[in-house]
Amino acid sequence: MSQNLQGLVLAAFLITGTGAMAKDKPPVATGEFQLLLVGKRIGEERFRIFKDKKNYRVESTTTLYWPKPSQQHYEWKLDRSLQPDKLDHDLREGGKVVTVELRKKGKNWRSEIKGKDIKKVKQDMGQRQSVEIDFGSPLFQWITFRHLKLVEGEKKGVEVIVLETPGPKVKRIKRTYTRLPDEEVQAQVQGKVVASVYEVTQSELSYTLWLDPSGFPIRTERETPDGPLEIRLVRFNKHPRAW
Repeated sequence: MSQNLQGLVLAAFLITGTGAMAKDKPPVATGEFQLLLVGKRIGEERFRIFKDKKNYRVESTTTLYWPKPSQQHYEWKLDRSLQPDKLDHDLREGGKVVTVELRKKGKNWRSEIKGKDIKKVKQDMGQRQSVEIDFGSPLFQWITFRHLKLVEGEKKGVEVIVLETPGPKVKRIKRTYTRLPDEEVQAQVQGKVVASVYEVTQSELSYTLWLDPSGFPIRTERETPDGPLEIRLVRFNKHPRAW
């Protein structure tokens, strides 16, 4: 796998989370995405979603097996309307851990990157209003499309806070989200469903997502120099009143 593709995988898909859950109520949803390059499994993301009277919390762990072992974790807190509150993200590779935090500061978001033997970096990321967050997991896209509420044929330009690697770096960029015509697809978990389809474009980069009738992501695809890279939902359990 090229370094370019490895960066795409790490920056765009391998976003995961930490947190002790022993004292919490059972999650309202659990599941797993598999990452496949040219049909070959190279990793997976396993997630849990918790809900209490005031908040949702998403926790996820992604493991990459190839081209070299690495693991990432994230814990993402949202209010009951699914508006982001804070995000903690750990990147682990070769025994090193880098932590990326996103926090509210007044009306703005503020990021901080820290870890052993690296210089701490703090950045003002601009106003929280009308900005989405996408550190790579399909779960971030799930939240974004719930916010956008696009109808078929609608296109919208949005500012997005993203995590880029190597670095890592937190940046605020512009993307365009387009809802394409719905498609009947064979989902691995739900069987045959009518999925809503979206195209996401950012400069010369674009990818496609399929969401089930409830709005949950079931597949993501993009082309890379090494062939098609796919994220596929392979396991999903949800409480009927999860959201």
